[in-house]
Amino acid sequence: MPYPTFEFDHAFRDYNFSSLRDAAFPVQVNSTELAEMLKSVIAEDRVGVFDVADIFHTTVRNGTFEGFQRAHGPKPIDYRNWCLAKTGQFFGMLGCGADPDEVLGQRPVEELLNFPWAELVRIAATPDIEAEDALDAILKVWGRDRAKPPDSARGWGKNVERDDILVAMIDRGESTESILREFDKHAIKGLPAMEKLGIFRWARAYQNVDLMVRIDQLFKKAYQRRKGVKA
Repeated sequence: MPYPTFEFDHAFRDYNFSSLRDAAFPVQVNSTELAEMLKSVIAEDRVGVFDVADIFHTTVRNGTFEGFQRAHGPKPIDYRNWCLAKTGQFFGMLGCGADPDEVLGQRPVEELLNFPWAELVRIAATPDIEAEDALDAILKVWGRDRAKPPDSARGWGKNVERDDILVAMIDRGESTESILREFDKHAIKGLPAMEKLGIFRWARAYQNVDLMVRIDQLFKKAYQRRKGVKA
């Protein structure tokens, strides 16, 4: 484990952020509060799972690392080591003893931003599943996804749940805002354009003019594709 762990650094352990608690600014979540969230989360509660996963994802971002260095630095740690050390902290809180450096393998450290945190939290919160087994299951999928080139069929498979909700609610005459709230309730992954802006809630994304256009286009295309309706 060549990277610094900062195991006894309270400032490091408590420097975790949620992007979901405030519409404008991420909010700090100390390690005690995060541990309590993990204790109470259940696999069936997609919103709770997504809230914890968002903290993991937000915390390993470069902006969070830079904020830590401004607030508590300079510390002898660069962004790569920040990601690895924070991932190690989160694995430990989930009960995983895996070495993040070995988990990352030959991937660039930025890949930890794409790590399926929500799925790891969900599986780890499933009764009778050990955290190590949950991580093993995630890594098999993560490694396979990274090994295969992207194609339209795989992309469609990932969006089945999203489009099931979308089509059913449109057919019932539900509003776009209601559909987006349902996406958030089910922790449906956002668009890449949302993630680039650090926005992980669909309802919040729809308040951004540019994202509103992208979401409207997505709704139209997904509905036409699923229902076989011509434009």
